[in-house]
Amino acid sequence: MTNLTTESKIKRIDTGVAETNIEDKVILLHIENGEYYNFNDTSSLLWLALKEPKQIGELAFMLTEKFECNIDECKADVITWIEDMLSKGLVTVV
Repeated sequence: MTNLTTESKIKRIDTGVAETNIEDKVILLHIENGEYYNFNDTSSLLWLALKEPKQIGELAFMLTEKFECNIDECKADVITWIEDMLSKGLVTVV
């Protein structure tokens, strides 16, 4: 897997992905692999934030503002989420 840091810049991949919002939660269909992804509140916020490339540190800070969580835990959680999205072909490191 990629060596991600808080300075790593991430962008979502919109090509081949259909997206809808239901009750403020994002649901994706990755057309190429036929998989559906039903994001929770946190994942939905991250996905929407990645319309434009963002550093992992920016994403973690955004979560601390929204959820009042510890920045170090947020960084680790965001990196884990990004690694998962990378493995599914939904985001890329720019």
